[in-house]
Amino acid sequence: LQVLNAGSQATTVYVYYYDSAGAARSGGSYALAPNAQLTLTPSGAGSGGCHAAGTLCAARLYTSNGQPLAGVVLEYRDSDGLAAATHNLFSAGASTLYIPAFKYNLNEMYSGVQVQNVGASSANITVRFNDSSGNHVSACDQSANGVAPYAGRTFANLACLGNGFLGSAVVSSSGPALAGMVSEASAARMASWSSS
Repeated sequence: LQVLNAGSQATTVYVYYYDSAGAARSGGSYALAPNAQLTLTPSGAGSGGCHAAGTLCAARLYTSNGQPLAGVVLEYRDSDGLAAATHNLFSAGASTLYIPAFKYNLNEMYSGVQVQNVGASSANITVRFNDSSGNHVSACDQSANGVAPYAGRTFANLACLGNGFLGSAVVSSSGPALAGMVSEASAARMASWSSS
């Protein structure tokens, strides 16, 4: 996780990690001058065990005085420790997220979406898929009810979409804001991007 103080004043950056159930794991605070960068490594202090192989967590960042932050997440492969994918940090969530490209076994590429409730109350999350012509694939609708604040859910390995699927998805919340990240992977490569 690399974070930049994009503001004009020095600030303290607070970082809190949450597991997929929304439980706080740990956190830390870091002084950061204007235009200074902070790098939080997988084995760094305050990571709360969120960077162990196979562990899925989210991070919440904010500043002591409202200074804007910019940041990027670097995902690493467990097999060799090399960076496999990157995606930007979110500045805010939305009650509807749009995923313009979602794949299932299209040229051996598979998509998945990780959604986090960034609101202050529980959320009911639904995911609706459409084929490339805009037709709703109702047999593959997904949902997760009662998702706690800061908790996340993963929607992946959706064989119900059928081999060769290339379409889109719309993720919606019963009210609280969501943030989402789409991953695309095959046996040989991985990519990820933020949904909007």
